[in-house]
Amino acid sequence: MSQERKILLIFTPKVGYQHEVLEGVRQYTAQLPGWSLNGAYQNHPDLLRLIKRQRPVGILGLFENPEQVRAINRLRIACVDVAGIAAPPGAQVEVDNEKVGRMAATFFLGQGFKQFAYLGEATGAFVRKRLAGFAATLKAVGADCPTFFLADPEKNFGSSAEWFGTDRRLGQWLGKLPRPTALFCSHDQFGLIAINTCRKFGLSVPFDISVLGVDDNALMCHLASPSLSSIRQPGLQIGFRAAKLLDEIILGRADPRTILNLDSPGIEQRDSTRPLAVDDPDVARAMEMIQRNFGRGVTIQTLTGAMAISRRSLELKFKRTFGQGIWIQVQKTRLHHAQNLLCQTNLKMSAVAYRVGLTSGAHLTKMFREHLACTPSAYRQRFRSPSSAHPGLSTGGPTAKPKPR
Repeated sequence: MSQERKILLIFTPKVGYQHEVLEGVRQYTAQLPGWSLNGAYQNHPDLLRLIKRQRPVGILGLFENPEQVRAINRLRIACVDVAGIAAPPGAQVEVDNEKVGRMAATFFLGQGFKQFAYLGEATGAFVRKRLAGFAATLKAVGADCPTFFLADPEKNFGSSAEWFGTDRRLGQWLGKLPRPTALFCSHDQFGLIAINTCRKFGLSVPFDISVLGVDDNALMCHLASPSLSSIRQPGLQIGFRAAKLLDEIILGRADPRTILNLDSPGIEQRDSTRPLAVDDPDVARAMEMIQRNFGRGVTIQTLTGAMAISRRSLELKFKRTFGQGIWIQVQKTRLHHAQNLLCQTNLKMSAVAYRVGLTSGAHLTKMFREHLACTPSAYRQRFRSPSSAHPGLSTGGPTAKPKPR
């Protein structure tokens, strides 16, 4: 029988990212009968004494306190961090935060916004990386990125006892921004605060301020009113890869300072970013029709016929607004929804294709190769649970076959 290996998980279990990471850890360690998992609260004052008493062979968790990191370093225990907040005490697995920022900027630019802003936590390496990617992408097209930083509300309650309430200084800053402005928030907690603050200060979301968060914490996103759009975290993959990396470090098969950056699966769009920042009413109406009817085989002919406008006129309007034609916007809408279906359901490729308005799985594959340089199967494998598909999700086929383009 192999010797038991004690592994300490340092988390404060919450709904959302931490639960997903822990599930990824569980899925990897399920195949390792020699592992013994124990949990400890991050930032607890007795954490170091607990580590010394348990003497684990490995630690996996979220490290936020630099002093705590230095103390753990002195213990010379194999560690993997999944927070990206402080300098890691060893190896690290996290989402590629600069890419997350670039994804947010590209998303807002694609909606036609000309004004942008960033709301982030006052500390944290991941916050700076997300801002760097966001600002660099905007700078490349000549756009500015005013920023505002808040203290973590869980650590600094200030004068308000409200749970994820509002902030007076933030409200004053938001009120001075041009309208409409696309606001990228470093994570969902701040997205919820931004939406609550906008409502208190008489700003409309998404018409005055369009808000996008990060983590896709479903509970937090739906507590917001309107519901919060968010960039998804590959939480399951992070937990799985972090546990695998810790295992390899313990066995001497991996560098204890390894840094792994994983891609985000994409954006879950909700009501906080629904309307496009488009001045041309014909383009705005056409995009609304595309977003509502992409799964019904929408064509350029059906758009122009419903709007009583010539194809040439509408094409020119789209190119002035987006720098691209109508069909590219149709394909981008289909692609976004196909990505969500691949990550969140067990639907067959042909069923995914039909759901997004394509006539076959082959057309779905062609679209993914053109836009993402990969196949739908490779995309699903990359961003689904590392060990198995989720049980209980829809596996049904299409209800109606779309009309060809």
